[in-house]
Amino acid sequence: MKKNTTIAVMAFVACLFLVGDVEAQTRRMVLKAANKDIRTVSICETTEEFSKYVKKKNLRYLSGRLMTPLMTPFQDRDTIALAVSIVWYSQNWTPSADTIKLNFFLGDLVSSFVISQDGHALQKDNRHISELMFMEKSPFFYGVDFTGPSSIDSLEIHFFDPGPSLKPETPTLKPTAPIHPSSLIPHPSERSACSCPQPPFQGRLDWCPDGSCPTDPTPEFVPDPTHVIIHHTAGTNVASDWAAVVRSIWDFHVNTNGWDDIGYNWLVDPNGVLYEGRGDGRLGAHFCAQNGKTTGICVMGDFTSIQPQAAALNTLADFLAWETCDENIDPLDTSFHSGSGLVLPNISGHRDGCQTSCPGDMFYPLLPSVRQATQDNIVNGCEADVVAAPTVLAITFVSHDKVSLKWLDNSSTETGFILERSDNVDNNFSPIVQLPANSTTFSDNGVSPNNTYFYRVRAKQGSAFSDYSNVAVAITSVSSAASQLHGGSLTISPNPTSGQVFLSLENQWIGKTEVAVFDGLGRLLVPPFYEVKNDEKQAIQLDLSDLPAGLYWVKMVQGTEAGWIKIIRN
Repeated sequence: MKKNTTIAVMAFVACLFLVGDVEAQTRRMVLKAANKDIRTVSICETTEEFSKYVKKKNLRYLSGRLMTPLMTPFQDRDTIALAVSIVWYSQNWTPSADTIKLNFFLGDLVSSFVISQDGHALQKDNRHISELMFMEKSPFFYGVDFTGPSSIDSLEIHFFDPGPSLKPETPTLKPTAPIHPSSLIPHPSERSACSCPQPPFQGRLDWCPDGSCPTDPTPEFVPDPTHVIIHHTAGTNVASDWAAVVRSIWDFHVNTNGWDDIGYNWLVDPNGVLYEGRGDGRLGAHFCAQNGKTTGICVMGDFTSIQPQAAALNTLADFLAWETCDENIDPLDTSFHSGSGLVLPNISGHRDGCQTSCPGDMFYPLLPSVRQATQDNIVNGCEADVVAAPTVLAITFVSHDKVSLKWLDNSSTETGFILERSDNVDNNFSPIVQLPANSTTFSDNGVSPNNTYFYRVRAKQGSAFSDYSNVAVAITSVSSAASQLHGGSLTISPNPTSGQVFLSLENQWIGKTEVAVFDGLGRLLVPPFYEVKNDEKQAIQLDLSDLPAGLYWVKMVQGTEAGWIKIIRN
């Protein structure tokens, strides 16, 4: 939801938005000033009510760089918190030389904020966005000071009253709705059935019960994330109502930044309460426009000079254990992130991929222990009476007569592992070997050239079995003719490739052909796209230049039939 208000030059405009009171009433106001340099600003009588207020209080702007204090909005009720942000427009703004200071006056008390640019927002062209600031009580007056050589063309001050919330009860588990229809999951691999449960959380109607914080109506999805990005809000560390803070963040992201929804997928408050933001599997807005293949979780607070509370870190580790285990992400490993083109820790801080100090100088050094706590939760099975399933099953070597595999052993109590294989189809598994406890690798020498093999593994403890791992796929040839579709040939060349390849089909199929690319873990890298085949022969160009060197699988689907080709990117 975006609200746009026209800025008139040499004008100061107040805009108020109200939402009916259910459990929380949210209100926002935008005050806008426009001038070439803010040295001499006059008040335009835009509304009769506002004009009378100005005349009654004899308010005006002083010439120079100081804005005479004005009355803050929302004085009609005991506001528990006031969220404030500033947007200013300047073509020559220099953070090292120019300063904006926001002053609040409450009785004899004066609170001042030196405005910093928000590390999550896109500071584009001449538009600059501050961090979100909080006042525990609504002050009576406010004013803005400018110092430095630069000129400011215009200024917006965004006020948001999140309204009171009911005291949060113990969160109850609310299963997330399916993130996408099954047609958007083209790979046969299963999400690992991890024994780590999804932690309880507050859903959107818990933290925004009046419905004034809608979700993005046209979301994009992330079916197979490879990285989890950890943030802090760089905001308040103290609040009596953290659900109100979440509402304020939603308003800041949507109505100030102009995003479609709150930027994070999940948030955690200092008391350890987990909040659903965009939710699982939805593309967020938190990683400097490189959000693909990520899940973003934000620990609320400013951890520049203090560390997060233990309750928040415990909930973070519980969430990460569920998320990484369920998505077959190794919490202790690093891997290529396709969105940024960087090799990043699978659990990263915001600063690992962006020019920012987030998640704070006192939090970032704790990330190794957060990763280890996540792994410990998984290894312990999250539930003592469950055998933890192995995860991250991957192909490490393929030749014409050998397939090597590795996986993560997440159990400390297993007595062995059972590896299963299905030949050429992905639904006819049978055991091929039983391995001793603590096994993490195996080489299958019972394969033949020009075949496709599907593997899965599970742990056992006596007569009890864990859930299965993900499914890994191996094709025992590297050739230009690696598969068949509808009785015809499916070829790829050049193979190996440095980037550009051509997929050639020759069969009787007429209609839509779906193409997608996966890594060795069966995770989707290039989302499905479609070409319409109108003739017996068809060539499709595919660009793999953005992928690092390694082994990949190209899947092509025509109707109910699918063909797989292994390709090497050199």
